[in-house]
Amino acid sequence: MAYRFTENSASREQVYTHLVNCNPLFVPQLTTRVDLNRYSDKIIQAADRFECWFNDKLVGLVAIYLNDSARKIAYITNVSVEREHMGKGLAKQLVLQSIERAVKLSFEHVHLEVSGTNHAALGLYKSLGFKIMEETTVETYKLGLEIKYR
Repeated sequence: MAYRFTENSASREQVYTHLVNCNPLFVPQLTTRVDLNRYSDKIIQAADRFECWFNDKLVGLVAIYLNDSARKIAYITNVSVEREHMGKGLAKQLVLQSIERAVKLSFEHVHLEVSGTNHAALGLYKSLGFKIMEETTVETYKLGLEIKYR
């Protein structure tokens, strides 16, 4: 069966289950930073979601906040793909979809944070043109992408 891509169709429970399944893959684990119940609610209520499905199961998710239109900064809050679906370009495709949405809405920048020890994620973001803006903690980087000239 092929992958299926949707926008904003996952239920709160599907987002929560996906985040639980991906929790061990986050560096550091997501549960060390957020309460997954509250975070799932926030993503459903405030973020645009770009989703990848396999056999009717949510296996990839990018959530982006597109609510800072005054400063024209979009913020990617989540990029996750379940382990058995990694290495297939799904995260890249979902991130690109979220960037295209920001472009359509006239945002000029996309920001995100990533662990400096998550080399795969850093490599993905740098390949898409993200640049390190600052080191927010000892192991966390804030990355930015200028999109106003795309």
